[in-house]
Amino acid sequence: MPDNLKSAARWLARHRGLALPVLAAGMVFVVLVPLPPAMVDVLLAGSLALSAVILLTAIYVARPLDFSVFPSVLLGATLLRLVLNVATTRLILTAGAQGQTVEQARHAAGRVVWAFSSFVTSGSLTVGVILFAILIVVQFIVITRGAGRISEVAARFVLDAMPGKQMAIDADRNAGLITDAEARDRRETIAREADFYGAMDGASKFLRGDAVAGVLITLVNILGGCYVGMVQYGWSWSDTAELFTRLTIGDGLVTQVPAFIVSLSAALLITRPTARTDLGKDVLAQLAGRPIVLALAGVFLAALALTNLPTAPLLLLAAGCGALAWTGLKGKGDEAPPAAAAGKPKAESLQDLLVVDPLQLEIGYALVRLVDENQGGDLTDRISALRRQIAGELGLLVAPIRIVDNLQIPAHTYVIRLRGARVATGRVYPAQMLAIAGEGAAEPLVGRETTDPASGLPAVWISPVQRERAEMLRYTVADPAGVLMAHLGEVVRSRAADLLTREQVSEMLDALHARAAHLVDEIRQKFPLGQVQKVLQALLRERVSVRDLETILDAISDCADLSGDVEALTARARSALSRALSQQYCGRDGKLRCVSLPARLERTLEGAFVSDRPRGDGELARKATIALAEGLGALRRQGHPPVVLCSPALRPALRKALSTVEPAAAVLAYNEIESTEIESVEIGVEE
Repeated sequence: MPDNLKSAARWLARHRGLALPVLAAGMVFVVLVPLPPAMVDVLLAGSLALSAVILLTAIYVARPLDFSVFPSVLLGATLLRLVLNVATTRLILTAGAQGQTVEQARHAAGRVVWAFSSFVTSGSLTVGVILFAILIVVQFIVITRGAGRISEVAARFVLDAMPGKQMAIDADRNAGLITDAEARDRRETIAREADFYGAMDGASKFLRGDAVAGVLITLVNILGGCYVGMVQYGWSWSDTAELFTRLTIGDGLVTQVPAFIVSLSAALLITRPTARTDLGKDVLAQLAGRPIVLALAGVFLAALALTNLPTAPLLLLAAGCGALAWTGLKGKGDEAPPAAAAGKPKAESLQDLLVVDPLQLEIGYALVRLVDENQGGDLTDRISALRRQIAGELGLLVAPIRIVDNLQIPAHTYVIRLRGARVATGRVYPAQMLAIAGEGAAEPLVGRETTDPASGLPAVWISPVQRERAEMLRYTVADPAGVLMAHLGEVVRSRAADLLTREQVSEMLDALHARAAHLVDEIRQKFPLGQVQKVLQALLRERVSVRDLETILDAISDCADLSGDVEALTARARSALSRALSQQYCGRDGKLRCVSLPARLERTLEGAFVSDRPRGDGELARKATIALAEGLGALRRQGHPPVVLCSPALRPALRKALSTVEPAAAVLAYNEIESTEIESVEIGVEE
């Protein structure tokens, strides 16, 4: 027998998806087919059990979303009661169809209905009518109306709060407080919350309709039963009225009690705030958690005992309140943490201080408005866009950037930190605009003169009313958040190599393994992970995208003999990326505008550079570096990227020489340019 039960349980578990369709079909069956009283008894008892389960679930859930199917369950329970009303009405009106007497027809609608009409009402028809009326009034006027109003207001407030919650999630994600997966989960929770309260707003209307239907069904049963009993069955008026009124009141109570319980469950669930524990624990903790309140309540009850009110129950309750207050005070004294336990949270907080963020943006208090969405700030959204832009440009997944307000720095100052170290700082003024002077700036503007932190060009802070005039004078005008983001983007691009960790390289290889498994396996066999990281860092250091990782690895895979020469491996990778390099620095017209050196001077300089320091022709190398820097500055003022074109042999040394004066300059070799029209300005140097 136990084996059969286990088999049945396993079968039900596998096919639990059929439960709802079977129940829906069963409801239709109950409406269409007359059921015997015994089966109706089972269904009525099941309705009572279902309502009890719903109530207990509503009490024990920690938050409303833990019972997210409640609107559907509420609708199903309401339809079940209405279907049972149809079944019991059929049995009540056909009570004397088999030639039964009034005494024999008492159990025509089942024993559950008759038990409610006699036991619950203490055998008094008047008591039953009054109880039924009270249940209807409480359910219709108090519970369902209140629950419906709360559902409506909750749905409106949840929908109104959705944009703010979404922005708060984005802010936490950009600040590094949560991961992308956690952000997705929170967005799904917000959407589910809106769906839940919207569904509850509609489902609460069914509760009120159920109460109205209960009253109408009661009247129909009484009037219809009296007519059937006297006209069709020939019973007396007194017997007919008593029988059908009792059966109808019993039927009304047996359906309205579950309806009352379900309505109460809906009210409890809607008014339940999100918490960590169930409702019972919260109520006990908050009502009985303050001993002084219990003590005052005990004093109040003891004072009432001095009046003409019954003394025994008041003193008993006063003693109970006093005992609870004493227990609470004693418990709080016992819960005082020892010194060792008190030190534990401090150890955890010190441990948290050891965590260093890859990137952190500190802002003065005057710049908080750039982050606060309520004041129109969109800095967090811009940071998200910057991270996506860097991923597309360089193929580097930048970790979330934590934003911290720091009262220790000047109000309009911001500080960019890389792994805790300050790498850049700047000042922006939220109430002003930055006008950046370009090549064609016609005349100076009145304002606070400064330098654009991203481009290094001269700029001036102006009032917003001057923006139109500044643009007419061919200035580039940027808002404060845009200035900060441009600077942050420049820092991220220039420090991309420092942001690429060995763990990230391993994750990149794992991702590539899905489509180029043999290549990744070969690379891992030939090169240590640190060597691959150094090659990618060398590319990023010169702002070469590593997004096409497959091409980079394919280029170095045949160079196992060069595994110790990062510079040679990087040159192979750059040559393989020639098409991408050409397109990266070309203008919209497809031309590559750059500066270059005469061929004879290049050959001379190839022997002048050794490692990082020039040797015999040091003065010539210094002059060439200065001249190239001036030419690159002219390119930048014209709106073109700073690019130097030289021979492959000279490229590494020239790049190192220029890194001190033009760190953002791109130094390209001739073999790194593919199918591109070149417009080069040759820089002459006096030898």
